Amino acid sequence: NTVSSQLESELCSTQADSYVFPDSPGLWCRIVKTLHTAGDTTFGDAQQSANEIEYAANVQWLIDHPYAGHKVILWGHFVHVGRGTQPGFDVNMGSELARIYGQKMYIASFSSSLGSELAWWLWPASTAYYNIPADSAGSVDDILHSLKKPNLFVDARAVPPPVSLGSLLEK
Repeated sequence: NTVSSQLESELCSTQADSYVFPDSPGLWCRIVKTLHTAGDTTFGDAQQSANEIEYAANVQWLIDHPYAGHKVILWGHFVHVGRGTQPGFDVNMGSELARIYGQKMYIASFSSSLGSELAWWLWPASTAYYNIPADSAGSVDDILHSLKKPNLFVDARAVPPPVSLGSLLEK
């Protein structure tokens, strides 16, 4: 903690910044803060939400500085980028970014009804694959899969809640 605190005090002070890697003190500030928080959540008492807040701060720094004025696409797992929290998270990156950017932010989700995925929760002990189970009857995935469209975009913003998926797809 002493080393990361010292690095933070040196890199995160107000100073000229090119916002260009590898010479950007602001970028290195974000890296050190993220590593510091990751250490606190891994080896200390900090909650996972602390990491999520740092992830959001990293995205905000990128949007505000090197990508200012540009459209940004952030790809990630719904546990991190979705609006709302998941078990074990008081705050996630998506809910924190939604608090900051509100309606300027749009989240697109994707789903899969067939196939397998790397069982990441067993890594690094195993590189086993997990077969994706069949969709539960009546679930969102089941309804979308029944449409037999290999690619489908549903803009759920078009109809305010509460709306069922079925009534939205009828439009």
